[in-house]
Amino acid sequence: MVVFFDTNVVLDYFLDRDGFAEDARLLLRKCYDEKLTGYISSNTIADVFYITRKQFSAKARRAKLYDLCEFVKAVGLEHENVISAIENEKFADLEDCLQSECAEKIGAKYIITRNIKDFANSKIPAITPSDFLRL
Repeated sequence: MVVFFDTNVVLDYFLDRDGFAEDARLLLRKCYDEKLTGYISSNTIADVFYITRKQFSAKARRAKLYDLCEFVKAVGLEHENVISAIENEKFADLEDCLQSECAEKIGAKYIITRNIKDFANSKIPAITPSDFLRL
């Protein structure tokens, strides 16, 4: 099954966020074990690199991201996808719309996120990590 991970799930894993990290670890382990095909956006790579700058050195962040990309694929958008997101007024947040465009591009069955309300207008259904693990 193809799934798309929102940035918050990756950050839960990287930052070992209390109450959320375990679900993120379990999901990413499923990708590592090839039970899921996981994707993240190329923007997630940049966001995680920036957000975790106070916790990890640049070398450590690069190593962690490289390791993640060994079993989770990064996807970018084409010009047409970006224009589609810009024109889509159903999303309050452009970043969420871009994430949704990525998920649609790779044919994801779900967007796995802790902020499902942000994807209410997505063509790809959003599900929380814990709800996905219960499937």
